[in-house]
Amino acid sequence: MSIKPSIAGAILCFASVSSVAQADTILGLYLSASAWSPDISGTIDNTGPRIDLNDTLGFSDDDAQRLSARLEHPLPFLPNIGLETYDLGNTSVATLNESIIYDGTVYNISDVVTSQLDMSHQSVLLYYELLDNWISLDLGLDIMVFDGLVALESSTDNSMTDIDETIPAIYGMLQFDFPATGFSVGGTVSFISYDDNDITKSRLYLGWESDIGLGLEVGVQAFDAEWQDINESNGNISFDGIYTSLTYHF
Repeated sequence: MSIKPSIAGAILCFASVSSVAQADTILGLYLSASAWSPDISGTIDNTGPRIDLNDTLGFSDDDAQRLSARLEHPLPFLPNIGLETYDLGNTSVATLNESIIYDGTVYNISDVVTSQLDMSHQSVLLYYELLDNWISLDLGLDIMVFDGLVALESSTDNSMTDIDETIPAIYGMLQFDFPATGFSVGGTVSFISYDDNDITKSRLYLGWESDIGLGLEVGVQAFDAEWQDINESNGNISFDGIYTSLTYHF
């Protein structure tokens, strides 16, 4: 699978709305570090039948992290920029209750298989503030750079699929602030869909920020990906669960 949409054209499209966007009056830096406990579910396959991540390979709940930094500035025609890192690497060990085939390799019943599923990626956010008061609305791009893999290994065999893709998605954020309380509710979404491939990242949260900029955020976060023919592999996977974040704004 090759993903080659015109990133430059999309950026120019979003830049065209910047004339109505309300830019920050001062420079703002937003930092956050999140601990996430997602449930993992779905299927994978490569030149063979679908393999269930839970029932066959033994994946279940796991720990994940997200680090985020966003810089907002007062220049109306330049997008604000954000950098995010998602650590979505997971390992499972299971005794097979059925024979499976992955990447042409046969793993038999009763084989002990160690499986790695890594959907870790970095996101470059380029976005404009369309509203910036007690209602905040951002719109732009989320350019996701994946450096992941799917790998299976038994005592006698091993197989692996690299997932190295750069994928631009539509990005949006909507937040409502409760004046004079420090509390806010909001959500973010990044989404792309083409042919039989879909990626969605979403987050719903309740946040609080103190007078010195230090804050907390709690909510529900999800990452869903469905892909066809990445190095002959296919997948339909989901990470979703509760997260907490420590935030700082100055």
